[in-house]
Amino acid sequence: MKKLKIFSMMLLAGLTLWPAAASAQEETDAEFNQRVDPDEIFDFLDSHTYSNNMSIMAVVKKDGKVLSNALVAVYASDGIRGKDIVDPSQRNMVFLTVYGEGSTPLFFKVYTGGQIYVVDQGLNFEANGIVGDIKNPYVITLKNPVILGDVNGDGKVDAADAVAIANYIVGQPPATFVKTVADVNNDGNITIADATRIINMILP
Repeated sequence: MKKLKIFSMMLLAGLTLWPAAASAQEETDAEFNQRVDPDEIFDFLDSHTYSNNMSIMAVVKKDGKVLSNALVAVYASDGIRGKDIVDPSQRNMVFLTVYGEGSTPLFFKVYTGGQIYVVDQGLNFEANGIVGDIKNPYVITLKNPVILGDVNGDGKVDAADAVAIANYIVGQPPATFVKTVADVNNDGNITIADATRIINMILP
């Protein structure tokens, strides 16, 4: 109920600001609505697991253009570390609080236009660190989208991907194994359940 109330308030705030922003934003209503709730796109984040955090203020660019309809999350190899804090008044900006310890390597997952992009730009966690600001935001650059479940990287999701996951689990991964798209059920682990999910995806 609380989540629904927060969602309604955010949606109302967004709709109130929409007329002023519409002329400056090339974005459909569906794209704006997809931005409202990152919890529907990314994994559950338990921030209490970590004692330190850092801040990232960023923009997302694709083909040299800043996107205003991108949802962003930060991940480490062990799972999600931060999610986009949606601000309808600054829809081209991404505000992230990232939780962690040490100098763990980080990467981004970006959802836009119905596709997920995995972006690794060599950024590491830094306790109390601040990356980017309003005037000089950190730039997350999108290249090629990834297809969830396409673990062998051949551009399609089929039985070969399920087999690749099974082989990975028993310690015999194929030469090409895209680990970032193998966790199909988003539980933080690569297991036979992911191979099963792929089979269910491709069955008619």
